[in-house]
Amino acid sequence: MNELLTPVRSAATPPLGVADARHSQSYGCALRLDWQRRDGPLGRAESAHGFRAMRRVALIVVAAATAAVVITQAEAAELPAFPRAGLVSQDSPLRGAPRDTASLQAQMGRGEALEIRAERGDHWQVWDYRRERGGWLRKSQVLLVPRGEGASAELLSQLRLARQQFGTEGLGLGLAAAYVQAATPAEVAGPGGAEAMDAFGTFAERIADRASLRDAKLGEGQLAAQMDVAARYGLKFEQFDAEDGRVQVCYDGGAFRRLLATAASPEQRVRAALALTRPDCLNPAPPCVTPRRATSGASRCWPRWTLPPCPPTGRTAC
Repeated sequence: MNELLTPVRSAATPPLGVADARHSQSYGCALRLDWQRRDGPLGRAESAHGFRAMRRVALIVVAAATAAVVITQAEAAELPAFPRAGLVSQDSPLRGAPRDTASLQAQMGRGEALEIRAERGDHWQVWDYRRERGGWLRKSQVLLVPRGEGASAELLSQLRLARQQFGTEGLGLGLAAAYVQAATPAEVAGPGGAEAMDAFGTFAERIADRASLRDAKLGEGQLAAQMDVAARYGLKFEQFDAEDGRVQVCYDGGAFRRLLATAASPEQRVRAALALTRPDCLNPAPPCVTPRRATSGASRCWPRWTLPPCPPTGRTAC
């Protein structure tokens, strides 16, 4: 038989008795307690129960202390609320006060970057560095840019979502620019940077293709705002008269050329090569100097956004 872990002590007081509560006049409960020796020694089972209770209390104290330390560290590492960066999520007016009836300061386009400085109710107080003008926007019209650890991954996820939706080219350009700013140099040179450059070029081509249509479509004002947002982020477009009398707008391909210098996938490289050699973006009368080796009757030369030279791999074509 197993030996007892703790010795059984003999009760120093008479055992507790159970009385019939219906016939007991001096006790209001069925269990009679010995009030004279309440501090007497306890038996083995009651001693074990007391040990478990003490251990439970000790665990609660340790857990509370650990939680207090974690909360203190989180509060110390928490970033200040303002200022922080934001992107205009939809075309909206910039007001002079936090109400819809306030004076109009400017018309903001989707994707424009702002600095959020304060809040009041359901409005953000923002500052536009390009216009050098401040005002108020509704919180539902501003997308807060993630910050801290994991910000680049979250921005890349939002960029993928915006890429699948047409009409959000301006917001996609803002997300791509925010990713390039938040990512580390290693991330920019890796697959994430290649995806951001691919998105830059894709959004710019969408805007240029919509601007090259013969007939105006719904949302023409939104298209003009998107071209302004694209120019704000450093994207350049070429315009020339097409043979059918319309104005052809083409992206100069700066993002696609940078894409070829990153760890891009084969599919991304193919898209960049096709975008840089589009035949409809070949200017019939380009303002460039004819090379010396060209014949005197040559009327065309390569556009200035031609492909970069092939790497020295021993092949004649890449």
